[in-house]
Amino acid sequence: MGAGRAARVQFFLPRHHWPADPLPTDPDDPRLFPGGILTHTLQTYLRLKAIGYPCELVERLPRRGLVVSHRSLIARARFSPDLFLVNMLADRGPHLWAQAVVVQNPIQAARPGHYLIPQWPQPGMIPRSADRGDRFERVAYFGREENLAPVLRSAEWVEALRSMGLDWRIVNHPRNDYHDVDAVVAARDFGASGVYDFKPAAKLVNAWVAGVIPLVAPEPAHLALQTSETDFLTIRSMDEAIAALARLKESAELRRVIMARGAERRKAFTAERITSEWRAYLDDVAWPAYREWLDRSRTSRWLYFAGCCRRWFSQRSERRRIMKDWFR
Repeated sequence: MGAGRAARVQFFLPRHHWPADPLPTDPDDPRLFPGGILTHTLQTYLRLKAIGYPCELVERLPRRGLVVSHRSLIARARFSPDLFLVNMLADRGPHLWAQAVVVQNPIQAARPGHYLIPQWPQPGMIPRSADRGDRFERVAYFGREENLAPVLRSAEWVEALRSMGLDWRIVNHPRNDYHDVDAVVAARDFGASGVYDFKPAAKLVNAWVAGVIPLVAPEPAHLALQTSETDFLTIRSMDEAIAALARLKESAELRRVIMARGAERRKAFTAERITSEWRAYLDDVAWPAYREWLDRSRTSRWLYFAGCCRRWFSQRSERRRIMKDWFR
């Protein structure tokens, strides 16, 4: 494969990860993306292909070319001097030698070689029904129950909401139906919000896209997206969450203001907008970087890999030293 623009971007996705065979083609079908690997890799490929962008899905990791794949799929990828690998980091750890990294958390984008592209909103989104009007009766969490702060799984929390006339739901499947929801809560752990600097703001963005009110913990990804105090309500404890819901219950005007703000914010997170960002990244960043990579001597490319290995072993040794100090 040549380095020119006529070449195709290759998305690496082993066949055993395909949701069906033959491969479906509708990127708005939520059934196709039950997990992060497919949400990142397959959806990006399908949306770029739908606009006619030159790309292809490959079952085996190529030895040459511009290749994009999810971090979990390239954990054991062998280095090839003719391969330029774009690592879709998601919420995983760094890759040993990938030359480029796409992230969904603005905090991570400050690192060299990292580029921010927002995560896709939930495919096939069914937004809050306009027929609900000013009703404020149902609060939900969308996701795996074990990823919700423990206090928000307690009987005390459920009873507090019930006393305000609010119905509480934990929705793991399907995650695209918000038609009868008025607000969502997104809080993994009130005591460790700052630790999640590798997590995207997916639940916040989905709330904006769905037209519901977001109540979120002050995680780095949430705070990095905040441009107004009405973007969302910040909650740092169960008591703060209860107080915020009480304010919302009492004030239809506050609800209208936050929902109107969400309608503005979701414009930056449509599938069309993110598809355009991917196209711009590939055209303006990834392809030029790939051509520069091929312009280097093969010795230089192998030296790059050797440097990656040295850093990895050095960091691993440092981690072991710290662990020994902790448990001495």
